[in-house]
Amino acid sequence: MSIRRRRPQGPEFRPSIDEVFEVADYPATAAALRDDVGFSVHVDDPGADREERALLRDYGQCYVVAVPAWHGARQLLLELYGDQQSTLLAEARPVIEAFASRTLLRTVTCPPSRPRG
Repeated sequence: MSIRRRRPQGPEFRPSIDEVFEVADYPATAAALRDDVGFSVHVDDPGADREERALLRDYGQCYVVAVPAWHGARQLLLELYGDQQSTLLAEARPVIEAFASRTLLRTVTCPPSRPRG
């Protein structure tokens, strides 16, 4: 299975080119889609998903909060990124969880990702 990710842009919020990633290469993403649960990753968290952290470094972002959702039979992964000028992850995560819970009409949590094992 593959997933399309749209590279975050600066304050201009211009659309970017979709990039295609193999879900199996990103354990936190794979678990979120498989288990229908959210996750968060901070670039400086050594216990977080290594591949997601590498992607954050490549994107120039500090964190991502991801929420899986369904649109009909199609599964989506909404990813919200924060850079150095964004609200801190500890402050942003509960707001994103509350917004997603209200929008999706179910409880949504996005705990820090941790490797399985």
